[in-house]
Amino acid sequence: MRNNILIAKGVPEILIDSLNFQSRSPDLRLMAHVILNDHLHLMIDCNDARRISMFLKRFKSYTAKQIKNLLGIDRKIIWQRGSYDHVIRDDEDFDNHLDYIHYNPVKHGFVKKPEEWKWSSYSNYVKKKIYEIGWGWDELDFKDDKGYTWGE
Repeated sequence: MRNNILIAKGVPEILIDSLNFQSRSPDLRLMAHVILNDHLHLMIDCNDARRISMFLKRFKSYTAKQIKNLLGIDRKIIWQRGSYDHVIRDDEDFDNHLDYIHYNPVKHGFVKKPEEWKWSSYSNYVKKKIYEIGWGWDELDFKDDKGYTWGE
């Protein structure tokens, strides 16, 4: 059974504050994010894989402590070990992953429209006119660079 720890009151703010703080580095940039009930997706621009690894280690360590304190839990594990990563190959791959991240709350049935989910970078892309309101209101298909439909 999946739990709702990541969208518990106050937890998304901890996650977003940590992401924003840690992505202030000039050699690492948070491109997109979405926080769901029990997982999150990030798109990070960085030329050094070791830097991303350090980013994720610090992020998980700091946020785990903050979440445990906020919720008053002594649960040993907040985050799973490791992560699933993908190197973006081209503009089409970037666009597919950006869409996948922002459509995720709709896919999981939390909202009917991407703009209704506040724990996402979707609104930033609407402000930049990358997305228009109405994007993602219909079911979308996502394919990888080999043409396979992908998901979680």
